[in-house]
Amino acid sequence: MRVVGFFLLNEKGQTYSLMDEINYCLLTQVNGLGYSYSTDYIKSGNTFITILRTIEQGLISGEARFRNYDNFKQFGDFVETSEKLRFLYTIPFENGQRLEYFKDVSIKSVTKEGLLELEEDKKITSNIIFDCLSLWYQDEETIYTISEMEEEVQWNFRWDARFSDYTSRSIVFDNNGHIEAPLQLEMSNYLINPRLLYFERRKNCKQVSTSNYFAKRRKNTLFFKRQ
Repeated sequence: MRVVGFFLLNEKGQTYSLMDEINYCLLTQVNGLGYSYSTDYIKSGNTFITILRTIEQGLISGEARFRNYDNFKQFGDFVETSEKLRFLYTIPFENGQRLEYFKDVSIKSVTKEGLLELEEDKKITSNIIFDCLSLWYQDEETIYTISEMEEEVQWNFRWDARFSDYTSRSIVFDNNGHIEAPLQLEMSNYLINPRLLYFERRKNCKQVSTSNYFAKRRKNTLFFKRQ
């Protein structure tokens, strides 16, 4: 049986399940998983031309069912003691693959409707609304192992010379999303004055000295050059 999953995560690495009514809670009637645009047009004759198109801030809402007051208090403690909340949405696909999508959120409101008589158990229902602080994104980590080139010359002492061409290395980052994707790059091993050259379609766009930058195209070639 393929079932979507909903979870909350915080900056401490803790996870709160929104799918476990026994130990946590069960979130149902979930809305706001999509997105919408706010678009301004100008009329030109009988046609309309887009002049401004921006993504709107979303809301994720749902009805949570808690087994008892202890679980309800546990939820309140989790969201109120967390500085950064992420909403995790897991999706099962027909090919058996399950993908995880994250969205930064902030709690907007939590109601308590009181006790609900259901199968002789007293349950608490709550309408919960999250403010969305980002679009959906995936957490991916790729390790590029860059091996030595054939007949590469290496020196274990300082040498008054400069080698450039064969010390360049390149990797390709694929951005499969719809918007700019932040990429954090970490370079290990021994490097002296490393430089990062950022290319788009073989055109050198910028040279950056920090590990945080934005990849604007679906395929970007990053050239490492050390001197």
